[in-house]
Amino acid sequence: MKRMFIVLAAVALGLGLTATSASAAATDSAMLWSGLGSGHTYNGTYDSCTGAIIASGTTTGATGIYAESVTGSYTKATGALTITSVYGLDGNGVIDDSSGTNNSAYSYTMTGTVTSNWFSGTYTITKTPFGGTSVTSDPAAFSGVWFEVSDNGGTCTPPPVLDGGNHGQCVSAKAKAGITGKDLAVFAKDVSLVGPTCTKVTG
Repeated sequence: MKRMFIVLAAVALGLGLTATSASAAATDSAMLWSGLGSGHTYNGTYDSCTGAIIASGTTTGATGIYAESVTGSYTKATGALTITSVYGLDGNGVIDDSSGTNNSAYSYTMTGTVTSNWFSGTYTITKTPFGGTSVTSDPAAFSGVWFEVSDNGGTCTPPPVLDGGNHGQCVSAKAKAGITGKDLAVFAKDVSLVGPTCTKVTG
């Protein structure tokens, strides 16, 4: 089990994630704060084994309150961090980007690398004006974002490796059971049957 604590913040463009409690699956409760033009608050989970971030929340926009769904991933070994926030429609059925344009879809993605606790990289905004087509902005650089992970011990247990045996064991077991000729050939030809019980494996 891992217990993680994460803080992410910046002056002009900030993104924050804190986790305070762990579970047996090394999934911690999380709070995420981001400021990309306005304030955002999300609550969700961070899986310290897979690096997956899942959160949700709301932010107040030009025409009302938008629900946001946030997903992302953080790879501790390389420092790679990516977070995407997808907006929901407000009570008027629109997403206003503060330029006076109503959109039917809106999201932003931050992608970069954490080095010595500093997160820098680029972000893009994707939006779909009503009656128009989806448009993604050119990547814009950001830096000066603080990102901290405190690992309070524990390791993620890898999934068990299942040893189903091999195809020869299957054929041998059937031969020992007195199966011969064409009946034995059926088992010998099907290489997906392994182990003494001739378990069929796929993939």
